[in-house]
Amino acid sequence: SALLRTDTGGYHVTTNNGGFGSVANALALMNHGDLILATAPATGGSANYPSGRIMIKDTGNVGIGTSSPQQKFHIQGGGARIENAATGLGGFVSVGNGTEAAGNYSAYFFGNTALDGTYFKGGIAYETLSTTNGRGDMHFLQNSAANGVNATIANSVMTILNSGNVGIGTTSPASLLEVSSSSNPEISI
Repeated sequence: SALLRTDTGGYHVTTNNGGFGSVANALALMNHGDLILATAPATGGSANYPSGRIMIKDTGNVGIGTSSPQQKFHIQGGGARIENAATGLGGFVSVGNGTEAAGNYSAYFFGNTALDGTYFKGGIAYETLSTTNGRGDMHFLQNSAANGVNATIANSVMTILNSGNVGIGTTSPASLLEVSSSSNPEISI
């Protein structure tokens, strides 16, 4: 059966056979604009929905396993799996920049703090060459500064050009492999 109730926290719809005190699936629209999908009942009112839910914040951020998502999509307490049984390409993740112009880029960023929004110190970026049907250069990013500034394309430590040339310490390698360092010009193999 479905039950509808309101309290000072907002509106709640639960589906179960025993009322609000028993195990239930709940959908709650909170007065402050958040939407919560819970798989167990709240204890003590709307502020106490259990973890393991989906939270859609009034900002538009979506969280799974967190009630305070820091990005547009935030998963806490586990990974994500994208799968498609196929021959060749199976599941995939795609990121992109809707404006195809030289210098624009899309990236996967890495951070290891609770403040990843301001501590993305490493990444892999794909930089658009120009209006070239999606062609571009691949950059591996590392920002070693001890501050809250994220890695950007300016922090490229290795570049793979669209032509296949690879540069370490340079973003414009003129040969198949070019290593450049102003502080340590020696190469050890």
